[in-house]
Amino acid sequence: MLRGVKKAVFRVLCLGALCLGGLMAEQDSKELIFLGITIYTDKDFTRAKEYFEKACRLNDAEKCKDLAEFYFNANDLKNALEYYSKSCKLNNVEGCMLSATFYNDMIKGLKKDKKDLEYYSKACELNEALTCTLVGEFYRDGESVTQDLKKALEYYSKSCKLNNVEGCMLSATFYNDMIKGLKKDKKDLEYYSKACELNEAKGCYALAAFYNEGKGVAKDEKQTTENLEKSCKLGLKEACDILKEQKQ
Repeated sequence: MLRGVKKAVFRVLCLGALCLGGLMAEQDSKELIFLGITIYTDKDFTRAKEYFEKACRLNDAEKCKDLAEFYFNANDLKNALEYYSKSCKLNNVEGCMLSATFYNDMIKGLKKDKKDLEYYSKACELNEALTCTLVGEFYRDGESVTQDLKKALEYYSKSCKLNNVEGCMLSATFYNDMIKGLKKDKKDLEYYSKACELNEAKGCYALAAFYNEGKGVAKDEKQTTENLEKSCKLGLKEACDILKEQKQ
């Protein structure tokens, strides 16, 4: 699981983006952000917080997250979680991840509910690959939820499609161990292939074994060697040793 909650100052980079758009006559969320950053820079934190609160009330997800960080740095954990959560509800993926890790680290031991799972699930819906892997682990282990291996694989698979190499490797090994005997298809081969594309040495090594043994695919000496070579270049000693033996 992710550990620790990110402590961050407000993003000064957004100031440049706001200047490009100009300020409107009425106080919209962008103008409030501009004023908040300006005052924050001058170290008038109380007034800055007021402007960020107004921007958050106007449903600016990023500023709700920044406001949460403001409260976190002030050691006001209740308000920090409240605004991280609001940011998440407004579809800010970082707000969802921070809500989940914050809840998991600070509160979960005191409450027996599924809030961290809900936050990770929302982040996964917003296509944050790592959180899809984490949700898969919840279902695999039956943590805070009834164990459901089918759902676990679904989340691992989504993580893989979003180019998370751990999701690909977990999908492949999970599929191979749990499901392959029931289905005659090449899903595990596909997952290892994707992992290899993402430069995971063990994925390339597994792929070489498929081609060497003709598992789910025709035997192919060239593909075997190419995947072993890539695995070796990526630092897997076992692949390098096999290549050395072949040359002797």
